Amino acid sequence: MTDDPSPSAPTPHLIVVDSAELRPCSQCGARQWLAGLTYLVCAACGYRDGPTPQEILGQREGTP
Repeated sequence: MTDDPSPSAPTPHLIVVDSAELRPCSQCGARQWLAGLTYLVCAACGYRDGPTPQEILGQREGTP
């Protein structure tokens, strides 16, 4: 048994968002998104739009 969630199951830190008001995914055109704190992930193809908190913190560590 593995601890990896299935690809179709959202990870615990992502919230399912399905809204006609959101722009479509630039990769596949779907409007179903998983919302993280600072980014969106397309539920259909996995495209990520925006930096993750870890990437933001990494950018800050590199600046004096």
